[in-house]
Amino acid sequence: MTNAYPEIEHIWDIAELLRGDYKRSDYGKVILPFTVLRRLDCILRPTKVDVLQAAPADLQRGEKIGEILLNTRAKQPFHNRS
Repeated sequence: MTNAYPEIEHIWDIAELLRGDYKRSDYGKVILPFTVLRRLDCILRPTKVDVLQAAPADLQRGEKIGEILLNTRAKQPFHNRS
């Protein structure tokens, strides 16, 4: 049986790697932010190539206008240029 949510399995694999490096009480402080970042990455995945290709030209039009254009390309109120 395949996992319907492979990103969850990926997160737990990373969690297992981190288990020895952090105290048990600090574990959630690390996993939660990475879980949020992964989720944002999944949301932005469909528009990532378009945003990355357009970023240099859009940002040359000015910081504020560039940010608005890139958010529009990302189809979200945020984008990622990395």
